[in-house]
Amino acid sequence: MGADVNAKNNLGDTALMLATSREVIELLLEDRRLHLDEQNSTGNTALMSAIETSHLQKVKLLINAGADPKRNASLVNSSDESAFDVAKRRGFGKLLEWLYRAKESNSNPLQLAVGENDFESCATLLRFNLCNKEESLSIRPDMLCYVLKQIQQRETTLRSDVDFVLELCRLGMDVNRCQCCRKSRMELVLNIGSCELAEILCAHGAEVTHDDLVSAVKAQHIEMIPLLIRHGAGVKTYESPRDFVYKGSALDVALENSLTNVASILLNHRAALHPEYAVTQALLSNNIKVLNFLLTECAEATKAVVKNPETFIRAVKSGNLQNIQLLLDKKVDINRVHLSRTPLMNAIHTKVINYLIRKGAYVNLKTSTTALINVFSSKYCFDVYSAFHKSCKMREQQILRVITTLLKNGATLDDKDELGSTALIASVCSNLSVKVLKYLLYKGANVNQRNNDGHSALHRAAANSKRDFVEVLLKHGAHVNVKNFGGRTPLHLAVGNLQIVKLLLKKQANFNAEDDSGNTPLSLAAERGGDNDDVVDLLISNGSNVNHRNNIGMTPLWLAARKLNTKCVSLLIDLEPSLTGSRTLRSRFSNKSFSCSGTESSDLRILSRLPRSEPKAEETFLNQDAIIASGDESMNDVSSDKMTKHQVGKEERWSAFYELDDDFFERTSSSESSSASDGNEDLNVFHWQERHLADQTTHIENLSCFSPADLSTGDDPFYNSWWN
Repeated sequence: MGADVNAKNNLGDTALMLATSREVIELLLEDRRLHLDEQNSTGNTALMSAIETSHLQKVKLLINAGADPKRNASLVNSSDESAFDVAKRRGFGKLLEWLYRAKESNSNPLQLAVGENDFESCATLLRFNLCNKEESLSIRPDMLCYVLKQIQQRETTLRSDVDFVLELCRLGMDVNRCQCCRKSRMELVLNIGSCELAEILCAHGAEVTHDDLVSAVKAQHIEMIPLLIRHGAGVKTYESPRDFVYKGSALDVALENSLTNVASILLNHRAALHPEYAVTQALLSNNIKVLNFLLTECAEATKAVVKNPETFIRAVKSGNLQNIQLLLDKKVDINRVHLSRTPLMNAIHTKVINYLIRKGAYVNLKTSTTALINVFSSKYCFDVYSAFHKSCKMREQQILRVITTLLKNGATLDDKDELGSTALIASVCSNLSVKVLKYLLYKGANVNQRNNDGHSALHRAAANSKRDFVEVLLKHGAHVNVKNFGGRTPLHLAVGNLQIVKLLLKKQANFNAEDDSGNTPLSLAAERGGDNDDVVDLLISNGSNVNHRNNIGMTPLWLAARKLNTKCVSLLIDLEPSLTGSRTLRSRFSNKSFSCSGTESSDLRILSRLPRSEPKAEETFLNQDAIIASGDESMNDVSSDKMTKHQVGKEERWSAFYELDDDFFERTSSSESSSASDGNEDLNVFHWQERHLADQTTHIENLSCFSPADLSTGDDPFYNSWWN
C-alpha cells in the first residue's frame, strides 16, 4: 500500500503542506491518493499555506494540479478566508487570479497580465520564474516596446513598472530597435523621462546616440545627460569626417533652451561650439542669460565674434539694452563704421538711440550719410517694417519718433550725404508720406537746398510725380525756377504729370526755360511717348513757344513725330508751327508699317495735312540718293576713311552716312544756293556731311545699323533708321 500521503502531524499539516522542494511537491502531486484541499487545524489548505509563506512556485504547481482557490463553505480557514482572500491579504491577489485563469483557459498567465497592464504581477511572474524564458519570448516579441509605451501614457512611473522592465531585460528582451515600430527603446524611455529606466537599458547594452542626447536636452532630462555620455552618446555629430554640424546639435538645443548648466556639461565633454551662430541666436532671441554665458564662460571662443562689427549692430537692432551693455563691457567701439554705417545709424528703437548717445555715440558722425539722412534709406525703412509688425501708419509713426529723437539729441537738419542730399531731399525720394516732409519743414529744414546734381526737393518731387509733396514745398517757398546742373527746372521734370505742371505754372514757372540741350518743357512734353497731349496743350495755352528749336534744331513738332506721338503732332500742326523739313516728317509717316487700322488712319490724316517740301530740298534728297546709287569714287574714299576712324563695318556705312539730326535738312537747303555756282551740288552735300559727321560721333555710335538687304526694299535708310 505504501505511506499515507495524506497523513497529518499534531497540527494537522500534511506532507504537501510542509513540502518546500519542487521535486518533493511534484512527486506528491503525482500520487493519485493525494487530497489537494486537505485542511490543517487552522483550516488552511496546502494552497493557503504556500501563499502565506510566499512560495509562489508551489502556488503555481498546486493551481495547475487543480487546487481550488475559490470560496466555498468547506474551503475556508478559521479566519473565514478562502485562498483568494489570503492572497489578497498577502498582496498576491491579482497574481493568483492570473494563475487560476491561465489554468482554466489553458493559456499563459504572463500574457493575461500584460493584456491587463498588470505589470506588477508580470514582474512577479518573471522574478519568481513562474514563466520560462522561451514561453515568455514567444508570447510577443515586442513586449518591452509595448510595456514602455504603456508606461509612457501614465503620469508617473510606478515601482512595479521599473521592476517589470528590469525583469524583461534580464529575460533577454532586445533593448535596442523594436521590429514593430522601428523606434529605439531608448527613445521611448527618454519620452517617459525615467532616469532609472534609462540606466536599466544602458546596463543591458542599449546603444545610445547623439540623437538620444538631443532628445534628453529637449525634454530637459538633465540627470540623463551624463548617463548617456558615459554610455557612448556622441556630444557632436558630423556632416563629413572634418565638418561637424552645430545647428540642431545637443549644445545648440541646450543654449536655445537657456540650459547653460547642460551646455557646461556638454562643453566639458568637448562638445563643439559655433561661436558666431551661438552669439547671433542669443542676440536675435534676446536671451541675456545665454549671451552672458557665451561672453564669460566661452570668452576665448567668442572673442573674434565680439570684435566683428556686425555683432554689435545685431545687438543694436535687437532693441535690448542689456545685450548692448554686455558688448560695451567687452570694449566694443560704439562709433565704429561698418559698410558706411555706424551702430547709431542701425538703431530703430528710440530707447536704443538715446542709450547709445548717452554712452558716447556721435549723432552727427558723417560717413557716406548721416544718422538723420539714413532714416530715409530703403534699408532702414525695411528694418523698421520688419521689427514693427504693424500697419504702415504705425511704422511711419515709429520713423517720425526716430527723427524726433535724433533732432532732440542735436542732429543737424541740413547736413548732406555723399550725394549732397539733405534729409528733406531724401524724404522726397523715399516711400514715406508727405507727413514726414511737413515735419522736417516744421523743424526748419531748408526747402531750397540742392544736391550734387543741382536737384532741389522740388525737382525730386516733380520728377517722382508726387503732387502732394510739390504742393507742400511750394507753400513753404520752394524756388520754382531753380535749375539743376543740367539746366532743367522742376517744370522740365514734371511734364509727365498734368496736375503738377498746373501747380508749377500757377506759381509762375518759366515755361520757356531752356536746359543745357536747349529743350524747353514743351520740347520734353512733346517728346514723351504715350498720351501727353494735355500737358502740351496746357504749356501752349500758357504761352510756350511752339517754334522753339533746341541745340540740334529740333522743334517740339519734330520731337513729337520722332516718338510717334500722333496726338501731339496733330495738336502742334493745328497751331501752324514752322514746318521746315516737313518732307522728312512725311517720309516718317509714309514709310511706317502700320500694324492696326486705328494707327494707320491717324497717321495718314496727319500725313495728308503736312505740306510738300520745297523743290530745292526735294531735289537735294534726290541728289543724295543719286550719289549713293552711283558709288562715286571720291565719296567712297572719304567715307571709307571716316568709317575706319569710327570702326564702322561695310554694312553699317549706310547708317553712319545718313544718321544725322534734323539740322541736316535746313543746312543742306541753305548750302544749295552757294554750291550751285560750282555745278557740283552732290559733292558739296557730301563734303558738308563729312564735316558734320565729326560732330555726330556719339550720335552715330548709338544708332541702330541696318543691312544692305534693308536698302533693297526701296526704303530710305536715313528716315527709317532715324525714327526706328
